[in-house]
Amino acid sequence: MKNNKIGFIILGHEDYDTGIDNMGIINAEKCIEYLNERGFEVIKYKNIIKDRDEALKASIYLNKKDISGYILYASSMGVAHPSLVILKELKHIPVCLYGIYGKKSGTMTASIQLILILKGILQKMDYDFKFVYGQAYEKENYNEIFVFAKAATTIKRLIRSRIGIIGNGYSFDMLSESTDILNLIKVFGTEFLHLDTYDLIKTSEQFKEKELSPVLGKLNEIYKSDYKLKDTHIENVCRFYLALKKIKDDYGLDAINVKCYPELGKSFKFTPCIPMSMLTSIDGTTMACEGALLVIITMLIYKYISGSNSIYGDIFENVHTDENYFGLNTCGYVPFDLYDKETGIKVLEWEHPEAEGLLNSCVFKKGKLVFGRLQEKSGQLQFLFGRGEGINTKPFWGFIPALNIKIEGDMNELVTKIIGHHLAITWENVIDEIEEFCRILKIQKMEI
Repeated sequence: MKNNKIGFIILGHEDYDTGIDNMGIINAEKCIEYLNERGFEVIKYKNIIKDRDEALKASIYLNKKDISGYILYASSMGVAHPSLVILKELKHIPVCLYGIYGKKSGTMTASIQLILILKGILQKMDYDFKFVYGQAYEKENYNEIFVFAKAATTIKRLIRSRIGIIGNGYSFDMLSESTDILNLIKVFGTEFLHLDTYDLIKTSEQFKEKELSPVLGKLNEIYKSDYKLKDTHIENVCRFYLALKKIKDDYGLDAINVKCYPELGKSFKFTPCIPMSMLTSIDGTTMACEGALLVIITMLIYKYISGSNSIYGDIFENVHTDENYFGLNTCGYVPFDLYDKETGIKVLEWEHPEAEGLLNSCVFKKGKLVFGRLQEKSGQLQFLFGRGEGINTKPFWGFIPALNIKIEGDMNELVTKIIGHHLAITWENVIDEIEEFCRILKIQKMEI
């Protein structure tokens, strides 16, 4: 369930006004308008908080509204006790302290006194909060609050997310992807549902030909082809897409990680790359494989911040530390909005002695991007991330989806600090939100 509710509480004092021309209140209205225009539902408490009784009413009101975070805004001078009532009542909810000053001499609201008093109290109490302070009506300040709101709503959505894990363990003994699921539940609140590979296969067998035909039509439309169900691999694409969709719908999943090897690609002789790609592109479900749970959470974070699809893949070839770029491949998983439209996409059979099935073959689109991943070291979660750019690329080995990425940071630092070989890629600028996300959840930031 999407949650984009942000609380807004205005603090004041009965003996102080809110600045010449009501600046303190007008600034609040402009900030709320800025957030509403960018997709948030701002829940503003109706009265200015001037005493502890009204503060308690505001806290109870916002608690009932299911907010993801809230802004405690000093419109003028005030006293600390009403604010402390709110902070104690809403301690479980991320908070942003916001104060202003006037653009011209004589237009002060005394907001600075209250906001610094509150900041000092919370620092002494080792209380976690976001602090925003600046001129009234400045969009830079509004954007800082927007970033806070994005991070807070992402955290709330993760708490209510459910990730399906199909298959047990990690493909190719990728133990660098191992993680403590209870720790993930503790930090993110996300629910994990374990299913066996047999559940997926058995579900795929229940569909009749008339149910497969519409999927075949979508497949031919996507690839501009004329595939027939008599092709076993094509039939399995249709069956596994419907099976994954049914599992997603039946269990209310927001993301699915499929352990593809050896159970499917080698033993069952069908790789799920294309049905996984279809589920992301048609149904909006975040997908990953090989048991990489930390990476699929990273992809969910990208999606909840930006609303866009992402990919993840292996740092596999073309690592050039002298030129600061590396090659990334995704085996065969490709959301259909992320490949390079000039070179196109096609379906190929796996050319591998120990895997059978179909994969997408393409290169990913060029352009500015963010790479990153959650990783775990001795129980401590880290978020490694950096900026880069997708540059000219050819498919790896002539057929595997790929992208060469030139990074803005140092390639040697990336290779040294990354734990594992997987990275998640988004073409949206989510760096500020990631940093705020890490601050709220006390995850170690590692910017390359």
